[in-house]
Amino acid sequence: MRYLGFRILVSIALLAGVSLVQTQTMCPPLPIEEAQRIKTFLQSQDSHIVDVSSESVSLATRACYRRIVIAHVDGSRETLLLSPDHRYLSREVLDTRPDLAAKETAQRDAIASMLKDASNRPQKGAANAPVRIDVFSDFECPYCRQEFLVVDKAYLPEHRADIRLIFHQQPLPNHPWARRAAELAECAYEQRNDLFWTAHDFLFENQNAIELANIDSKVTEALSGVSGFRPQEYRSCLAKHDSSESWPGIDADKRLAAALDVHSTPTLFINGLKIEGTLRPEQLDTLIGELQRQSGGSPELLSGDHAEPKK
Repeated sequence: MRYLGFRILVSIALLAGVSLVQTQTMCPPLPIEEAQRIKTFLQSQDSHIVDVSSESVSLATRACYRRIVIAHVDGSRETLLLSPDHRYLSREVLDTRPDLAAKETAQRDAIASMLKDASNRPQKGAANAPVRIDVFSDFECPYCRQEFLVVDKAYLPEHRADIRLIFHQQPLPNHPWARRAAELAECAYEQRNDLFWTAHDFLFENQNAIELANIDSKVTEALSGVSGFRPQEYRSCLAKHDSSESWPGIDADKRLAAALDVHSTPTLFINGLKIEGTLRPEQLDTLIGELQRQSGGSPELLSGDHAEPKK
């Protein structure tokens, strides 16, 4: 947006909601003499302005904040907002009394939409479950193991019809074997979804016995006990990705984590609601019950006990 050479005063008004123009009534047309005065002023500030027009729409309850559309000689356009008294121009109108509940719902819905677009990841539970849990986790993280024991082992078996659990790789760089664990699990997933969960459970259940020197053999041995596992295909998968240094699933999860501002493990999103750290079973039960009743939950109750930050 071009700098017009004058100080823009931000006019602040009470907005009706997230959308500035939604459900508002039309303003009366801007008087011709006022429109010409504003055009003359703007052109005196920027000689590249060739035209100025106004859109008579209300941007705030009981106040007409009109859009002033500026056309430049190069064909570009920009929009400013004209205050109700026709004196001030601003680039935005800020709401000092936002509807926090509506804002939180909108944010949660936006996050849920982003996660829905990333649904081709390891998952289990009912396909059409009313509650979706996306977990960003690290196989070497001790707090992630606690989350695994609560969500995967204690809670999910009792509520399988109500929950869909989706796993996202988030190996932290300060953990020596976390990245390799993610890679081994990814190649299991490339064969079958259930093989991923075999590797997933084995890695968390045997966290204390695993190190970088033995992780390949231990995970391969655990997978070999599953009917239909193809060891040669598994080794070929690892060799292929190791040589190319390309792990699309892990890379996609890390990009998604960055977009969702995930900075620690475990981080859960329950129907789009972000929770950092572990939850006790009773907290998880209360939260999911609230979400199923569509009444949400207070941020104070949604803060987990522990989380391990990226380093």
